[in-house]
Amino acid sequence: MPSRAHTIWNIQATLTLPILWSFTALLLAMIIPPPSLNTQLQPVYHHSPRAHIDATGAGRTALILTAHPDDEAMFFSPTIMGLKNHGWEVRGLCLSTGNAEGLGAERVEELKRSYGVFGLQESHVKWLNDSSFPDNMGAVWRSEDVQRAVSEYLSDQPADVIVTFDKHGISAHPNHASLSSFRPAPSSTHPTMLYHLNTPSILKKYSGPLNPVFRRGYYQLAKGMSEWADLFDVKLPVKADFSVTSSGTDWIRSVRAMREHKSQMTWYRYGWLASSGLMWANDLTLVV
Repeated sequence: MPSRAHTIWNIQATLTLPILWSFTALLLAMIIPPPSLNTQLQPVYHHSPRAHIDATGAGRTALILTAHPDDEAMFFSPTIMGLKNHGWEVRGLCLSTGNAEGLGAERVEELKRSYGVFGLQESHVKWLNDSSFPDNMGAVWRSEDVQRAVSEYLSDQPADVIVTFDKHGISAHPNHASLSSFRPAPSSTHPTMLYHLNTPSILKKYSGPLNPVFRRGYYQLAKGMSEWADLFDVKLPVKADFSVTSSGTDWIRSVRAMREHKSQMTWYRYGWLASSGLMWANDLTLVV
């Protein structure tokens, strides 16, 4: 049977590693020069070219479709800032108030303040208080309910691009994954492109500011190999259509946005702020 001192040492060692990584990631975030003054928004090489988001978005609208207040800051902040920095009008639609703990009204106010940090007007942020969308780790939202709710929103406020979760939902949360079922209605007058935010590997998810460094190198290598790939008819293993990388300045803004969700700022959220690769970079895959 292990001694009391040995047990205490094991607990301390278990807690020390994530804490040390959090501080290391924060230090790296401060010393690694940002790739540009503004968040970068660029297509990724594909063997078969696909439609992609126009980096010049003047007069165009993008909708960020999320499940709960704080999703926008935790997962989509590089995309939000990348679009805004390139002239897109960004809007937010959240399908629940995050009322799992009875804090729905408070969390809605936090949602508005968070989007405000990103520069969105309050009139461009909408949330639903619908019993079809309970904030619950055990609840899979019905695809027909998701389709109905988002389609009703788009009938009044059409969007050129929609960005939402993929089928893995980043954190395997069923509410997140449920949003991947939505498909925009075909339209000849106002077609809408739908992108999913790729769920990264565990290593990428918690790589902090190293995530954009590794990704830029990988995608540059893929682009450099493109001629060889075409010559030998080989499809390169690049799983995204669009890459969004935050600058250091915009990463700080995303941290500020997340801290507006004061009701959610438990100790492990600070660990997420320090170590999250998704607050530095997003990979988007075109669905339709």
